[in-house]
Amino acid sequence: MSTTQILYTDEQGDVKTAELSEKDLRAEDRLRMLLSEIYAFLRSQSLNRSYATRNLDHYLSEARDDLSKRRVLLDSFGSPAGTRPSRLERLEILEQAFKDLYPELKRRAEAKDRGDEV
Repeated sequence: MSTTQILYTDEQGDVKTAELSEKDLRAEDRLRMLLSEIYAFLRSQSLNRSYATRNLDHYLSEARDDLSKRRVLLDSFGSPAGTRPSRLERLEILEQAFKDLYPELKRRAEAKDRGDEV
């Protein structure tokens, strides 16, 4: 007779394991376990199939597009309402803002080091 290992929570909330024989399990418990195993099998097959159809070129292309393409913004009716800068453009804007701010920060730090009022 085969046994099945199950997880359960005791009165204190601790997770425990138990070995149950087939006759100890109710029919609805066995059905739930079987349905769970079937679902897990089908889901894994579906995921494996979707991953198998893609290759490294797909992922690189998506990453490149994500970095370089502008995104179209839509209004509440689904019509184009403008574009959002690409991630690369946003990064360049942030980099330029930092470069523009750096001389002022450096000047203030040097003035503070000398004891001047900033």
